[in-house]
Amino acid sequence: MIAVYDTGAGGRQIMQKAQKIRPDLIYRLYEDQEILPLGDKTPKQIRTRVTSICENLFQEGYTLVILACNTASVHTIRYLQQVVIPQKYPGCNVLGVTKPLMEYVIKEYSDYKTQKGVLLATQATITSGFYQQELMLEGFNTMESIPAVGLAEAIEYNDIQSIQEVLLHYKASLGEAQYLIFACTHYSLIREQILQLYPHLTIIDPSQYIAERILWYLEKYPKYRSI
Repeated sequence: MIAVYDTGAGGRQIMQKAQKIRPDLIYRLYEDQEILPLGDKTPKQIRTRVTSICENLFQEGYTLVILACNTASVHTIRYLQQVVIPQKYPGCNVLGVTKPLMEYVIKEYSDYKTQKGVLLATQATITSGFYQQELMLEGFNTMESIPAVGLAEAIEYNDIQSIQEVLLHYKASLGEAQYLIFACTHYSLIREQILQLYPHLTIIDPSQYIAERILWYLEKYPKYRSI
């Protein structure tokens, strides 16, 4: 069984993509609705909450947890991998979405480095500076970072009006950009709404690639496929 963590819709669609490729595997989605929206919490709150949930899942017998959430990944995964797991849960592991996202952007969109782009993410993900630093190292130096406050929550509750308001709030930036990177797994669910407002944008959505890389990992390390 594979445990997938997120606050809801984002992790659900990552899991569904994986299920289409490998329907024979058993998946469990842990939807952490109590902490929603995760993106407006402090780094300490995020790390404490995500670590607690992962520890509970490890104690239940899961040996692999997928953090299908950018906010959870940028603030927690290194702490889990370098501190918590070696000390308390040897033999377990946690995977995030940060590495697959970077791989996907570099592999498929390196030609966009000199173009004006936008990194769209939660406030907490943007505040971490993780993607900005990593992308600048790869030459994406003309990219603006937008903390889309309330967007993930609006998507979770299918609040179409609020989604529209957030997207229009950043009209100046999105209207001038050539590409848009989704750094929140919820955003895949509003791809068409974004394109209706900004049809010129190239959408960089790593969700399918993330699902494929998770399954690649399970093929390479089959011990994590079951409990």
